[in-house]
Amino acid sequence: RGVHVASHSQSHRNLTVLDDDELSNELVGSKQQLESVLNREVTHFAFPSGDHDERVLSAVRSAGYQWAWTTEARYVNTADLPYQIPRVLIDDEASVATLAAKISPWIHRIGLVK
Repeated sequence: RGVHVASHSQSHRNLTVLDDDELSNELVGSKQQLESVLNREVTHFAFPSGDHDERVLSAVRSAGYQWAWTTEARYVNTADLPYQIPRVLIDDEASVATLAAKISPWIHRIGLVK
């Protein structure tokens, strides 16, 4: 509760260069493995390295995912939903200052800080 585990494919390959069978195996196989371990449905997907195109988006939908996340750091708009949601990437080496610099434009835009 309160945490969503997202699939990220089985082998972190660039999904746009895979044939249809490989693409399906990456998406469905990862989803099934996670669901088996977690004993719950996995409905979120994060594109490896952010790589995606219309064919990959269609395959993500067909695999049963309800949400998909890109690596694009920009404002979200309704055209993005639910399969091209942008996000800010923060790695485990990021300092508080780095985090603040990355999220500051969004905090100001939504009015949390004036």
